[in-house]
Amino acid sequence: MHQQGFSNGSIINILEKIKDKFPVIAKENNLNLIVSKWEVMFADESLELVDITDQLTALFNPDEATNKIIKEIKAMEPVPIEKISINPMD
Repeated sequence: MHQQGFSNGSIINILEKIKDKFPVIAKENNLNLIVSKWEVMFADESLELVDITDQLTALFNPDEATNKIIKEIKAMEPVPIEKISINPMD
């Protein structure tokens, strides 16, 4: 979980829960593709990255405190994934 929240670990298991909402979000934002910016291996300058984090997190109905945490995390640079243990007991 820490790799997902504080680094750039894959969140595909979380997005699976809301994937049925992607067509609407894509249409609202005029998007042809929804992909994590952390999983793009190459993009030339013609590609426009659109941050839909707020729209995606809103689908989980976060309370005010959680929205504050989300905003704070978005403002931070991710911790390098190799510095975060997969084992929560480490």
